[in-house]
Parts: sequence; structure tokens; C-alpha cells
Amino acid sequence: MVILLINNGDRKDGFYKEILSDFIEDEGIISVYNIEEAREFITQHLEKGGGYVDTIICNYNFYKNKETAYDLKIWIANNPELTYFQGLLQFASIPFILVYTEPGGTLTDSLLGFDRVL
Repeated sequence: MVILLINNGDRKDGFYKEILSDFIEDEGIISVYNIEEAREFITQHLEKGGGYVDTIICNYNFYKNKETAYDLKIWIANNPELTYFQGLLQFASIPFILVYTEPGGTLTDSLLGFDRVL
């Protein structure tokens, strides 16, 4: 399993690698650190480069950048032409898991279209 981790820095990448170690390969986590980097990775490495990921795990807030995980979810939904794995799969079909690092509000966030809220 290959995971695109969009990490706001609340927890180090090693935290996620340890938790997910039963599910991923040695190099199974691809980390980016804000929504803009995530968009660039999606378009350059997945859509144009023919790569793939099995799921996206994303923090909600990015403190230095005003964009949130919901902004990325909307961008993906509004670009149905985004494909990956050599154009065979639509990007909107990838499971999108939200890691909510602030107390409260998870019910509202789950209604925003995330596949799972942790």
C-alpha cells in the first residue's frame, strides 16, 4: 500500500509510519507538507507521471497556509479529468482520510465528504 500523507507538522512522519507499518511497504508513505505541494504532487507525479497511491491521509489545518484538507477535496472533485496510474483510474476514487488534530468538530468534517475522520 502506498499512502500520500499531507502532514501539517503536528506529528512527525515517523508517527504515521509506525502506526501504518502493518499496511505499507518500506517506502510506502509519500509526505508533502501543505495543500499546494499536494496539488503539485498529484498533477506532476500521479497524473502526468503515471504513478499511483492507494489512499490519501491529510491533516485538516495548515497553520502557515490558509488552505485546508477540504480545499483539496473540493479541488479534486472539481477536476474530474484528474487520472492516475497511466490514466486508468480517476483520482476522485482514492479514499481520503482526514486526521483531525484539534478537539471538536469531527462530525461536521465527516459530512464534508471525507471517507473517514480520525
